[in-house]
Amino acid sequence: MRVRGEQHVVSRQHLDIADGMRYMQKNDVRSYWEYLNDFNDAYSKASAFWEEIKPFYIKLHDFVKRRLYNYYKLNNISTEIPVYLLGNNFGRDWSNIADIILPHPQLHYDAESFLKYKNLQEIYLLAENLTDTISLGKLGEKFWINSRFNMTFCEPHILSFCSQEYTEVYDCNESSWITYLDAHETAFTIALRNQDYNSLMRQSLRYSSIDNGIITLGSLLAIENLEHHGIVNKDVLNVTSIDDSWEMTKLLLTALRVIPKLPYYLAADEWRLTELENPSENLAATWWQF
Repeated sequence: MRVRGEQHVVSRQHLDIADGMRYMQKNDVRSYWEYLNDFNDAYSKASAFWEEIKPFYIKLHDFVKRRLYNYYKLNNISTEIPVYLLGNNFGRDWSNIADIILPHPQLHYDAESFLKYKNLQEIYLLAENLTDTISLGKLGEKFWINSRFNMTFCEPHILSFCSQEYTEVYDCNESSWITYLDAHETAFTIALRNQDYNSLMRQSLRYSSIDNGIITLGSLLAIENLEHHGIVNKDVLNVTSIDDSWEMTKLLLTALRVIPKLPYYLAADEWRLTELENPSENLAATWWQF
């Protein structure tokens, strides 16, 4: 049965490739990419959504820039933020500088203080509790047996074994605010894969905006459930019902994690599409235009 199942997956994968090739012969690159992500008119909708979110992004960008320039005592001579100040190589996640940006940093400070005494395996246990609570299920016994949390690199690397129907992760054993968020997104990724390994190879040929949205929810729910995880305590922080700094801090932590990704990935996608449709002689130059 397993062999037939695997043959079915490969056959289905070949059919998808063939369908894609036939589709490409009749349509342009933009239509083909939209066909792959099952989201009609995705580029137009993405551009429209960006126009809605752009005013907020500009306000967030300006706020973060002012906080950074004030912290490092820099002159405000640019409308841009130097990427080396953002704690991320590509500037698409500003969570690393939360301690500088937050006007009310106590919640984040207490979370960091809690996490530094935990190992990464304990963080994944918290994440698994969350995936199980929202009915995505547990990460699985084989995950815990085969995963390694003693690597020299500190970034989750996921390996899935479709025939054995499990996924394992390789990462270092350092716990921080970033690894806490990353672990939750990784756990959500694994929980989704655990739903159906038979179609995993087929899924890899496509882009599921729904699945990626669910995965991103991992870090959002990680922030929202800090008290549920026992990481912070409102009573200890003396948070009252009329004190909105608690919720505002969580919203800002969410914004620092999510919002910078939107223009980065939209720019990257539109740049690739432009290059495929109208190739230029200088790739780097066109990238900086975007």
